[in-house]
Amino acid sequence: MISFKEFLLLEGGIGGHMNHPFDIASDGKDLVERFIEAIAYIKKNQSTLKIDGINISVRMVNGEFVVDRGSTKQLDITGTPISQLSDRFGEGHGIIEPAKKTLTIFNKSIPTAKQELSSLGLLKNENLLLNVEYVSGKTNVIKYNGIENFLVIHGIKEINPSQYAKKRTTTNVSYNNKTLNDYISKVNRMAEKYNFVVLGPINIKLVKQPNLIKILNEKLTLNNKTKTLSNWLNDVVINLPLITKKEYVELSNSDKTDLNDKQLNDYIVYYATIKLGQEILDNVESAFGDMQNEEGIVVKRSNGELYKITGNFILTGMNSPFKRK
Repeated sequence: MISFKEFLLLEGGIGGHMNHPFDIASDGKDLVERFIEAIAYIKKNQSTLKIDGINISVRMVNGEFVVDRGSTKQLDITGTPISQLSDRFGEGHGIIEPAKKTLTIFNKSIPTAKQELSSLGLLKNENLLLNVEYVSGKTNVIKYNGIENFLVIHGIKEINPSQYAKKRTTTNVSYNNKTLNDYISKVNRMAEKYNFVVLGPINIKLVKQPNLIKILNEKLTLNNKTKTLSNWLNDVVINLPLITKKEYVELSNSDKTDLNDKQLNDYIVYYATIKLGQEILDNVESAFGDMQNEEGIVVKRSNGELYKITGNFILTGMNSPFKRK
């Protein structure tokens, strides 16, 4: 376990909404490969904790921080300052107070952190986002032990500024780790006044080799046929979109004896994703401790593509009170 001081200075940088392994796999065998690949990247320290908080990513416009949730709404395109949070989300929306506190902390830190903001590019490029996650107690589904209130800067992204695009896309931006850590240290001086801590990306450590073979050899009975998960996956072809999570839960609670081809195929995909993912999570830890009750981890591939290993949280995350709006 690392010290709290080291925890504050963790390096790396990935975050934001991202794919599950099945979103980037073509069939059952390819799906398994994504989990094997994930283990390899964890060993190389190329994975970070996926925080279960509220995404309140911010960027600088006209010298102040504004919220940008990445939608095509005009107040995201122009950026939402504190004074317009109610206009953006609606009076009484649960995200308003977290966004207000986040913006207050970042804005009041500007005078002492201009050098770092300049070096990171935020003073010149208004399309650069600090990918921020907000956690206060049990903000979403998971309650984190050890730190009650914190903000995590996962990294820096550049967002497509076009107001005519149907979907605003982002790309990950490289940055100097030391500069980001220096910036985080300065923001922390202000955050302390609000009983918050600001963290950088939270690295993951493998403590024991996950036994994927054990999971793949488990027996699964569907449509009155019993095979190992590995054998079921041999016949899987992944065609998106899959059935919904709600449909998967309903099938899980049924006798699973009358599944049509789509239901059968996608049930296996979800089942394997959850079981293989949780086997990985049960054998890694972060600065918060073991990962058995955390949301998951983020894996960065050699081509820069990101995906997440979430295990059981695929289903428990359905209880989140916050959805992107």
